[in-house]
Amino acid sequence: VESVHYQGTMTTTDGDAGTVDIIFMRPYYQLIVVEVENIRQTTALSGYDGWEKVEDMNNAADWQLTLLEAPQIRRLQANAWESLNFYKVNRQKKVVVTYEGESEIDGITCDEIAFRHDATIRFVRYFDVATGRLVLSTTEQGGEIREEGELMVDGIRFPKRLQTSVGENSSTIEFELIQVNQTYDEDLFDVPMLMPSPGS
Repeated sequence: VESVHYQGTMTTTDGDAGTVDIIFMRPYYQLIVVEVENIRQTTALSGYDGWEKVEDMNNAADWQLTLLEAPQIRRLQANAWESLNFYKVNRQKKVVVTYEGESEIDGITCDEIAFRHDATIRFVRYFDVATGRLVLSTTEQGGEIREEGELMVDGIRFPKRLQTSVGENSSTIEFELIQVNQTYDEDLFDVPMLMPSPGS
């Protein structure tokens, strides 16, 4: 898989609703665009550069661009790798995979497997022993991701919904479109040019 493109809707526990557009592309490209009411938040990775832009869709002059720091970039790289490799380890990426034993999640006996990208980035996956279904994913930051439903695209099984939570904050994404191996220009992921506002 060279790229995956997701489009869907998002709702939060606070009652906010919006749209989500996500692209992952090899080797380390990622673009996540979330629109809620009049606010668009874009988070992107272009190889070893990462950035985030927040803008008011009703006011083109009202926006803020932030360049991400090294720890944030490494996390986005790990997230891109996880999203494209489907738990398969290769020689190009030094990911340490360890079997942590059995755990019970939501009353289901699961195999607990840890994927360590470095000393500070770790994804733990819990797979149903009986069926192999992914029941839960967690991060070292306390985040939890649960998958529901199923969409088959080009012979690959994707979730229909993602439920994510960090502390008391949670959201649900329902995918309406998933595309595999589309081609995207690398410029799509580049840091936007900083254009001065009129009169500045």
